[in-house]
Amino acid sequence: MRKPISFTFKVIKQKAIDFSFISRKEMLQYPIFEHYLREVQETLVVYEFIPGANFDKEKYKQLIMKKLKTKYNAYSVVFIGNKIKETTLQQ
Repeated sequence: MRKPISFTFKVIKQKAIDFSFISRKEMLQYPIFEHYLREVQETLVVYEFIPGANFDKEKYKQLIMKKLKTKYNAYSVVFIGNKIKETTLQQ
């Protein structure tokens, strides 16, 4: 029996925050053309699976990254690492 593999990803989401708390006087004192304030949220996602015989780890990793980016509507998804698990998958 093949051993389970675990992929760990960091999902990074950004959300714009209203930045209207600067007064008109302050804006004139510090002239800027555009400004943005963003809240960044990072979530770790661990994906465990048992691969088949003809498994291409790199292509599958790219597929999962694409799916996570869509599912979480994320700014980016970063692959952290993988490891072979010694125990079986837990339900």
